[in-house]
Amino acid sequence: MPKSLRLVLPLVLASASLCFAQSKTELRVGFAQAEIAQNGIPLAGYGSGARRALPFIHGNEYASWFKPSTGTHDSIRVKAMVLRSGDKKLLFISLDLAAVTNEMYLDLVGRLMKLGYSKDAVFLSATHTHSGPGTLSSRFLWEALAADRFQPAYYARVRDSIVAAVMSAENASQPAQLLSLSFATKGLQRNRRHREGWFDPTANMLLARSPSGAWLGAMVNFAIHGTALNAHNLELSADIPGGIERALQEELHAPVLFINGAEGDVSPANGGFDGIEKLSESFAQQAKQALPQAKAVEPTWWVRSSTIQLGDPAVTIGACLPQAWHKHIGDWVVLGLGDSVPHTITVSYLRLGELRMLAWPGEPTTTLGFDLKRSALNAWVLGLTNGYQGYFTSPGEFAEGRYEACSSLYGKQAGERVVKAFADLIQAPR
Repeated sequence: MPKSLRLVLPLVLASASLCFAQSKTELRVGFAQAEIAQNGIPLAGYGSGARRALPFIHGNEYASWFKPSTGTHDSIRVKAMVLRSGDKKLLFISLDLAAVTNEMYLDLVGRLMKLGYSKDAVFLSATHTHSGPGTLSSRFLWEALAADRFQPAYYARVRDSIVAAVMSAENASQPAQLLSLSFATKGLQRNRRHREGWFDPTANMLLARSPSGAWLGAMVNFAIHGTALNAHNLELSADIPGGIERALQEELHAPVLFINGAEGDVSPANGGFDGIEKLSESFAQQAKQALPQAKAVEPTWWVRSSTIQLGDPAVTIGACLPQAWHKHIGDWVVLGLGDSVPHTITVSYLRLGELRMLAWPGEPTTTLGFDLKRSALNAWVLGLTNGYQGYFTSPGEFAEGRYEACSSLYGKQAGERVVKAFADLIQAPR
């Protein structure tokens, strides 16, 4: 080999090696949480008589149509997980609320954009506890049904706590490796529409680990209603989602945030505070046993969103009744809801490494969740995320009537239309 070539070749190789090293951007992950409980705030989630009160007779400054909360049993929090790679950011937020309104999501996105987050990179989820604080929606429908009158001062406090938690998570971010884990749970769920065993037992976890091997935190995605505590409970509580977070935190010695799945017809297998403790401990032990199966996740991501027309929202009276009555009444008697909820829905598809996540601003049933998984290679369904637009059922479930069908505000075809919108997002060329 000529001497000049021998001298140039090492320089070329060294330069290529340097370029490769510089092209691999370091991933940084951070977690943070903040308390958002306020004693006296009515609980949101149940509209039944057990929580109802005669208006304005109890002397509480926050409560109007519902009884005020009597104290805090366990922490009500905002939890944030920030992923940063170069100038790209991805954000998961979990709130101990029954639902996140579309207005709250848009308000927060506007504020978080000032911190460098794009709208598509923010995933704001409610755990769906039915014993979390209300008074956070300015839409009369949600105020009257389950959340009580909007309280601007408390809303501002919660909103500012969310932004502060995100900033804290950014400040706490450090080099990390991402791992994912999916495992089948046992003994935690039941189907509340009397379909024995009809639920998705799969729990998904996205974990962050430091270069030294210590866990930095985790996100859990699992389908279960936050209804272990019934309407007679008046203490603020994060219910079973919060219990799962706490139990896993003890195992990992790191923060955990919970994001619900296709839980529209899925309830906890046990109830009460004792049931929460039992199920949460069981979940944590099953997760611990599955941890060795966790696989590395490439820290690259992109998001695609789509907005589709769902039509005029309405309550279909026949769907609120058992199937025998629904057959006689049909779907032609409806109670129009005007502009009380949006006429469109925006869904998002997140690709994180090889993981696929689908954000649905509502409560899809197990059937729809399985339909999504079939069309999206076992995607994670992020329910109650980036807004709230009620329940979504399959046409057959809508025809069966009862609560979930009654609360499906866009008719029997809406669930299938949303599933198709997700399928189109997944199949569209990037």
